Amino acid sequence: MKVTLFMAMSGNGIIARKSGEEDFLSDAGWYDFKQLSEKAGCFITGRKTYEMCNKHYTKYGLLDVKSERIIVSRSMEAPEGFEIADSPEAALEKARSMKLKSVILSGGSENNSSFMGKDLVDEVILNVEPVIVGTGIPVFAQENFESKMRLIVIKRRKDYIQLHYKVIKGKK
Repeated sequence: MKVTLFMAMSGNGIIARKSGEEDFLSDAGWYDFKQLSEKAGCFITGRKTYEMCNKHYTKYGLLDVKSERIIVSRSMEAPEGFEIADSPEAALEKARSMKLKSVILSGGSENNSSFMGKDLVDEVILNVEPVIVGTGIPVFAQENFESKMRLIVIKRRKDYIQLHYKVIKGKK
């Protein structure tokens, strides 16, 4: 199964303010996420990202994405329209049981690090927004892992740059 990590971030790697707000990210990044998730057929996110989206988004929400939806959490029950998995491996097993060939992984930083640290990510797409945010939540939580990548393509969008990488498996 192909796992693509997709994140929109500031120029210095911040995906949200400490409060969880993403007000510095463009709407175009949301539409990239929605399009990629619908094409893949599924997205996987973490509990904190799910809760943040429900709290802060008013123009759009995760239920607007017409795909399967999996939340990685050990502490919550499945909200309507979502499946729950207690680990990255369990999330991918659920996706496989749905006969999916690819998924989009999108947040949060702990979830991103967990998937990357277990060598479960095949590609990374980063939308780099034209803003620097002094403090906030980084794309990856500080964990002990390293993943080598090869740049596939750079796309210049109207409001940001999109970097698309292939993860080099087995190279630590």
